[in-house]
Amino acid sequence: MMPETATAGLSYQSGQWNKISDSNSKFEFIAPIPRFEANFRAYIGPILEFKLYETDIINGYAELNGYMEFSLDLSFAPIWSLYAGAYATAGIKSEVLDVNIELEAKIFEYKRLIAFGHILSGTWKGTRTVIKAGDCDIVGNSSSPIIMTWMVNNEGDITIQDNLQAGANWTGNADRFLNIALKKSYTALCDGTPTPGLTTYDGSVIRTERTYRFDTESTEVWCPEGNCVFLVRYSLLKE
Repeated sequence: MMPETATAGLSYQSGQWNKISDSNSKFEFIAPIPRFEANFRAYIGPILEFKLYETDIINGYAELNGYMEFSLDLSFAPIWSLYAGAYATAGIKSEVLDVNIELEAKIFEYKRLIAFGHILSGTWKGTRTVIKAGDCDIVGNSSSPIIMTWMVNNEGDITIQDNLQAGANWTGNADRFLNIALKKSYTALCDGTPTPGLTTYDGSVIRTERTYRFDTESTEVWCPEGNCVFLVRYSLLKE
């Protein structure tokens, strides 16, 4: 967090103390990789600390403080959020006839959401296993390493890119309990004719201390007329 300009203080006029405040802040951020459920605020400050005025009777001062607040909560979307903020205080200290007088007030507080994301977003690695289940001889039994890039927004909507099927279109959704429903649309070449297909994969993400695991399988029908049916299994990990 890097405040660009800030003005803070107190003024005394017609028997009343009045707040003086103005701020303009700029924030830079590199996204974290959350590993646990948490909600905490780390303070950075004071960023600025200075005297407004000083006499034999009264001293005035102001401070500008900053903080970063991180929240990770699986019951709401977005799953994790990062805020940056700043607040300023101003006050006076006086000693008159051996009586100490102190007055401090918070002039302003500025809080801004600077990043958010879903814990399932990122790179998943594992295997894709194709098991022959029909008479089709286009693809035999095979198991291949696969890398999938999951992009999950703050509503739980999922889009996926994988390194094995360039023409496949993955979409889906994740709920707050990390139940996953995916749809993969694809095009198979059946006797020289492009034939569209759609397969649904469902499963739940299992969380361990440092990894997330997703295992799912479903039947893909490539060419119905030729009994081209396969059981396709995905076993994936995200660290």
